[in-house]
Amino acid sequence: MKKNTIFKNESEFNLNSIKTVRVKDINYLVKRALKSKRKRYRFCLHENTNHLTQEMIICFNGFTYIRPHRHLSKRSESYHMIKGSMDVYLFNNNGKVKDIIRLNANKSDKNSIFFYKLSKSIFHTIYPRSKQTIYHEVLTGPFNEKNLIQASFAPKNGCSEEEAKNFFRSLKK
Repeated sequence: MKKNTIFKNESEFNLNSIKTVRVKDINYLVKRALKSKRKRYRFCLHENTNHLTQEMIICFNGFTYIRPHRHLSKRSESYHMIKGSMDVYLFNNNGKVKDIIRLNANKSDKNSIFFYKLSKSIFHTIYPRSKQTIYHEVLTGPFNEKNLIQASFAPKNGCSEEEAKNFFRSLKK
């Protein structure tokens, strides 16, 4: 993975025209996530944020918070679990939970959901449920923060872990 790679914050952009991900690459991803302040790291399989398909292998080590948000216009986002489990929360515009979808990489359970796709502009976020959560994400690009609407009903990105966990606890009541 490291050949022809650009490093940016908690991510690496693989610039090779043919991309493969090996088990040793996943182990490296986990180690990088462990060293990250926010306990996350990603391999970007697209060359830059302007690419029309944003494709990533993402690792979370334990809990990490992503503020609920929605995408403007017609965009799709999908997750395919590689390891661990996470909940996808879907909200209405006022912050009421519409659905919680449990994703799990354990394919021995016939009812386990390991793939999810959203093709509608609704508020959503994820809650990692395992020590290590690794998944493949594909998102319609190009990526631009201006194409996101952050949920006013939720704590901001960068809030304390306690504040983020309190937010999720309040949703379960």
